[in-house]
Parts: sequence; structure tokens; C-alpha cells
Amino acid sequence: MSRGGSQAVGHNGGDVSTRPAPRHGSTTRGPSSPGAEAALTRCSLLDAALAYAEAGWAVLPVAGMRGGRCACGRGSCENPAKHPLSRRGVHDATADAVLIREWWRRWPTANIGIATGAPSGLVVVDVDLPKGGRESLRAMKDSGRRLPSTLTACTGGGGLHLFYAGPQLARVPNAVGRLPGGGERLPGIDVRGDGGYVVAPPSVHASGTRYRWRGGTLAPLPAWAWPRPRRQRPFPTTSPVSGAIASAYGAAALARQLVAVRSLAVGSRNDGLNRAAFSLGRLVGGGELPESLVFEALLSASMATGLGEGEAERTIRSGLGAGRAVPRRPAPPRRSTDGDGRRGAPGSELLDPTAGAGAARRKG
Repeated sequence: MSRGGSQAVGHNGGDVSTRPAPRHGSTTRGPSSPGAEAALTRCSLLDAALAYAEAGWAVLPVAGMRGGRCACGRGSCENPAKHPLSRRGVHDATADAVLIREWWRRWPTANIGIATGAPSGLVVVDVDLPKGGRESLRAMKDSGRRLPSTLTACTGGGGLHLFYAGPQLARVPNAVGRLPGGGERLPGIDVRGDGGYVVAPPSVHASGTRYRWRGGTLAPLPAWAWPRPRRQRPFPTTSPVSGAIASAYGAAALARQLVAVRSLAVGSRNDGLNRAAFSLGRLVGGGELPESLVFEALLSASMATGLGEGEAERTIRSGLGAGRAVPRRPAPPRRSTDGDGRRGAPGSELLDPTAGAGAARRKG
């Protein structure tokens, strides 16, 4: 295997255009002039963002580097040069040139984020070569599941971003240390799909190194890497034993908390995530939700706001652990009504973001 893992992923090293390749199956054809990857690495951040938008990719402004530090100005920034600058993070991603120009007028040194999943029709396999990614690529190749050659970028941290066209008939979620279509652990291999984003060339990494295009042509994500289809099962009318699947009550609570987490602004993300994890941890302890489902869902939602993966994992584990210690199940339906004649929403007291927050922080 060559340095950088090119043999394992089968890169063809071909030229790319001055614009990124369009999503697979698009009627728009990307230009194919030689040396284009170098051009996109040399051009301004604004010009590159506009080029991606013209190709149909949704972009967002991400904090850049200034004076060797993250441009956000926070000395304790845990996700330097990678977190979104707009209020709603990846949910603000757009291909609108007017808004993109306004963003880079306001933040001229902002790095470029590309929203993955449905907004851009992309799935990106993030290979962290120094942290086990090279060995995981080799293991995949040896097992007959070699990733096909595709459009590839070199990250500023010494890894690779493998860009694939997402499937039209399946939604691909974010995944950490594995592929959505397989259960085995793959250290150094993450997937960015729905709700995720990646930093794109010519952005500057926290190390000071620029992201750059390596070349290749956008290929479809192989079917074996798609999420496995799940057999549709009705929600039980009573609480499931040991939380094997989500109850209707638990699923509704989870959906509500995910909406709240995705709307968290910079400065309130950690605390809001902790509260959500604590609230849902109580339902995990009561058998209303499986912990694995809650963990993956909260991780995906929190990373979509720009929260660092390690930071998000620690916060979620802390909140879930504290919540499990005080399990809660829904109270039997009450026949009484409120003073104005309306019944209270079932479980509303459980979903109050302020409920138990102090306990969650003490446990964490």
C-alpha cells in the first residue's frame, strides 16, 4: 500500500475541473480542464465557495485561522477552524450566491464547509490516516469491500476526504468509526451524511496546512456501504422490556429533543446537549428508549451544530449516565384537566429542558 492510502481506495489521479464534479446523475457536467485541483486550492475562499455552489453543493461559513489561532477568538476553542459561524450551523447551508457573498463579506477569512447528505447529494468518507484509517482501509480491501476511486481531497490534518454521490433511495446518516452498512469498528473511518458537513479546499486547517484537491471523478457510494434496511416494527403500546426498541412515548421525546439540540447556538451547545442527554437518559433508565439509539442520534444532531466530536461524546455520555440514575417512565393518563379545561401534554414535565439539569451537571 502506498503512502497516503491511495492503493486501498483506488484513486485514479485524473484531472478535475475548475469546478467540483456535480452530484452523480446530474444533468450538469463539470468542466474537465487540467490542473483544476491546483486552481481551486490557489483561488480565494469566496471564489471556491461560489464554485461549489454553482456545482449544486450547499456551503456554509466555518471559522478560519488568524494568527495561528481559531478566528472565533476563544482561547479554549475545542474545534478550531472547523465550527460553523452562522447561527444555525449546517442548517444554514445554501447554494445561493447572494447569501454566500454576504457571508464572506462579513467573514473574509472563513473556511468553507460543504453540507453532506441530501442538501448536496453527497456522502463523504473521512479517513484519518494517522489514527488507524490506513489500517482500516487495508482491512476493508482484504475483506473484499474496497472503496472505489472517487473525487478526493487531502485534509490539512493528513487525512483524506472521499467524496461520493449519495444514493437517491436511501438516506445515509453520519457514522463514527464505522460505515453505515457494516457493524464492525473501523478506527479512523467516519462518514458524513445527512446533518453533517466537511471542510473543503482551500480552507486552512488548525495546523496551518491548506486542504487541497487530489483529483478523481465523483463516483456513487457502493451499495454495501448504505445503511442496512430496517424491518418496520410497530411501536409497542406498553413499555418494552429492557428498552430493546423505542416506545411511542420515548420516540416522541427523542424527536423533540433532537429538534432542540439542532437549534442550539454557539455558547449554549454544551449545556443544551447535557440537558437533552439527561432528560433522555431518564427514559433510557425507564426502558422507554435504547441507549445506542439515543447516543447516535444526539451525536449526529450535536455535530451538525459544529460541536466537536470528542466534546459531544463526553457531554452525551455524562448526561445519559446521570439520567439513567434517576429513571422515569410516563405516568398513567390522567382524567383530570388543567384549570383552563385542557389536559397537559403527556410527558411535558419530563421534556422540560430545565428539569434535572443540575443533577446532570453534578454527575458529569
